Amino acid sequence: AVQDTIPSSFQQRKVITGQFAEKGINEIFEIIKTEFLNSVDRIENMKRKPKNFDYKLFRKELEEVLNNYE
Repeated sequence: AVQDTIPSSFQQRKVITGQFAEKGINEIFEIIKTEFLNSVDRIENMKRKPKNFDYKLFRKELEEVLNNYE
């Protein structure tokens, strides 16, 4: 069957795309923005934090950029 030849990563993306299809563009952007900021927040809990990288300042500036994006 054709389904068997499609890589599972592609099938997973198709499901995610289907979930986004029911949402408006603003809601999708808010989800993506939240995920970006959450990923930066996870740096604080890393065992080995990046040296010479002010992730708190980066998060603040990233949030500002995302909040002003239209």
